[in-house]
Amino acid sequence: MASLPTREFGPLEQLHAAVRRRAPQAIIAVAGKSSNAGPNTEPVRWASVTYRCVGPLRIVWDERLGVYRWHSGPNSGEHLGSDTEDAAKRIAVRLQTPIGPSPSGRT
Repeated sequence: MASLPTREFGPLEQLHAAVRRRAPQAIIAVAGKSSNAGPNTEPVRWASVTYRCVGPLRIVWDERLGVYRWHSGPNSGEHLGSDTEDAAKRIAVRLQTPIGPSPSGRT
């Protein structure tokens, strides 16, 4: 029997889930391309977020630093931190979307 393809549940997928919890009205998608991208080229994988007329904005996971960071928009290059829930909240604030509670109850 053939096995089903599996998908990695890495930092960007964790961010996707967190943004869906914290900013359910925002649109977020994890995307990528097949490329042997060098260090100064487009990222291979990113999350794209949009809410109303804000976005789409890209977020990447910086493997070297272990942080999420904006890859496009006015905050391009700014770090969102390594904590997924905190990054999701900062994304919701930037998108100006209503913010839902965090799963741990912290704000």
